[in-house]
Amino acid sequence: MVVALPASLQGPDGLQRLEHLADTYGTPLQIYDEQMIRDNARHLLTTFRAQFPSFTQFYAVKALPNPAVLKVLYQEGCGFDCSSTAELHVCKTLGVPGDKIIYTSNFTSKKDLALAYDLGVIINLDDISLVDSLVEVRGRVPDLMCFRLNPGLGRTDSETKSNVLGGPDAKFGVPPFQIVDAYRKAQAAGATRFGIHMMTGSCVMNNEYWKETITGLYETAMQIKKEVGTPLLNTCVIRYYGLDASMAHLMRPGMYGAYHHITIPARELDQSPLITANIVGDLCENNDWFGKDRVIPDAKVGDLFVIYDTGAHSHSMCFQYNGKLRSPEILLAADGTPRLM
Repeated sequence: MVVALPASLQGPDGLQRLEHLADTYGTPLQIYDEQMIRDNARHLLTTFRAQFPSFTQFYAVKALPNPAVLKVLYQEGCGFDCSSTAELHVCKTLGVPGDKIIYTSNFTSKKDLALAYDLGVIINLDDISLVDSLVEVRGRVPDLMCFRLNPGLGRTDSETKSNVLGGPDAKFGVPPFQIVDAYRKAQAAGATRFGIHMMTGSCVMNNEYWKETITGLYETAMQIKKEVGTPLLNTCVIRYYGLDASMAHLMRPGMYGAYHHITIPARELDQSPLITANIVGDLCENNDWFGKDRVIPDAKVGDLFVIYDTGAHSHSMCFQYNGKLRSPEILLAADGTPRLM
């Protein structure tokens, strides 16, 4: 990989320009090279369209959501992959049509699904239950439906395993034993065209691994077409509870495994049976976990989860990845009166 400064910042004159930028705007400073962005986009599209003429690159908005950069990519023919409604709003503000936007979210709320449907974007679901959610809020699913497949394996060459996005320890995607039923369910709800999506990891430098995963994706697509809805055997079920909070609001568990007690008050009052489950956030990161293998009451959609001891190193460490906003802070007075701080 060749790493170089933009042409205008090279050499003695370039150094003077660089120092001028630092003096003008201060440091640290992030500089984006528009020509390099355009050149890279053109090279990628030209390479893939030589084999697949209708190829479109859907740039992951979460990587760099600056509208100025997104506008450059759109001008070069890219579409966009959005992980949140905030990212959807940015793309629609830029005038990007719905067929150039994929909405790939995680543990998506009914409100967000309804918005994506109304905007006419390509909806890419990562859980079979979200088909029912779409039908509940809009009466049907879009004509074009896509599902994110968890292929049952994942890999990274990085020292950290948090970017392994496939396999039994990943919170993303429909597992193989459910994928056929997911498409059959979407078809029954009104879908007539289908896509399939898979993401199994980052920082993988082994080319054979990518060949293996792409081959597996095509084989799964052929199986979906062949099975015509025949259910596959359920060999392993792992329960996940996805919250509308994320490590953007409480970073400690995902960052270094800090323990926070979690309860579901409504289920404790009615003495619901206990189960073992994973409790995760809705951020597009696989280390967005609040608790693994927690013994907790069997919850229902809409239940309130309470995460304890989040005063220190919580709100002060918030961030805006995926367009997340900070949560409100409420101070309860001695008499129980709430005050928005």
